[in-house]
Amino acid sequence: MNSYNGKRKIYFEKQSNDRLCGLHCLNSLLQGPFFDVVQLSEIALDMDKQESLLLGGNSSVKENVDEDGNYNFQVLSVALSNYGASVHPLKAKEIINLLSQGETIQALIFNSSTHWFSIRSINGVWYDLNSTNKEPKVISDFYLDAFIQGSEDIGYTNFLVKNLPALPDEEFYLELQNHQLLFTTEEINKIKENQEKEKSLKEKNKDDEKDNKFKAFQGKGTSLLDDDHNKNEQYDDEEMKQAMEMSLNIYIDEILSKLSKEPEENDKESYQITFRFEDKLFSRRFLSNTTIRELKSFSQINIKTFKEIELSESFPRKIYFNDNATIKEECFSKRHILNCKILN
Repeated sequence: MNSYNGKRKIYFEKQSNDRLCGLHCLNSLLQGPFFDVVQLSEIALDMDKQESLLLGGNSSVKENVDEDGNYNFQVLSVALSNYGASVHPLKAKEIINLLSQGETIQALIFNSSTHWFSIRSINGVWYDLNSTNKEPKVISDFYLDAFIQGSEDIGYTNFLVKNLPALPDEEFYLELQNHQLLFTTEEINKIKENQEKEKSLKEKNKDDEKDNKFKAFQGKGTSLLDDDHNKNEQYDDEEMKQAMEMSLNIYIDEILSKLSKEPEENDKESYQITFRFEDKLFSRRFLSNTTIRELKSFSQINIKTFKEIELSESFPRKIYFNDNATIKEECFSKRHILNCKILN
């Protein structure tokens, strides 16, 4: 049986001070301790020998694993092939297109010059199994496209994984090491809930602190006879800041009042648009007749800026200059990703 008490647990490997992210990536992907350092190193050394022979046997090739245990793509690919799985490099745009066409995708691997990690769909839920995290993280369906594209944008190469073996039985997890962990979906959801509560509390405390500062400022004026010039400048700066914030809030409220109503998810004319600004993501549904201008306005609301926004997409590279063009006219996909940039 593939569960504990009828509920599948999520296997996760936590990375410590090692550089064995390739090993952790594979095991989390396969959902069990399938490989250890010795096994992967043997694969790497065997490949080194074969490559050395191709070069005439006179070269001590050591390209497949470094001294810290950082494995290359060929090692992970061969390791997975031992279980019938295959790995295929694809552009983020290609993967997103497959998802939008309803293709069943089991898992993805991401690689930068220094790190490997994987994400996998288990019982219809996508999990981020990055070993630098403390636990698996749920990736919602509407955020999945942005996650894939965002990884490529910051330098990761994306690999599609096919033909993964069946999930392990319960007995496979009897002897786990300290870095090899199991989480129930309830535990993962609880962790996420606590993190969101903690974040909300921090934001509330920041807002309270701002309110207190504003009240303190309102109750204390600045005398023209005050010889402390620096103190006057401080008050002036604070007054200017508060005035700008109030003006921005009025501007955002005005934009919000003109923004079209968000369509229902099952609306045939509905498009799910995800916006990326620096490390921030925000998303909403729009109708096909929504203009680029309205998308820019929505971006201004979320970024909180008066300044003009440039909207673009990464692959193929395109900047949307025509504010009057509609989503349909610009041939947006049903799940589209846009990059936001503030223009000076």
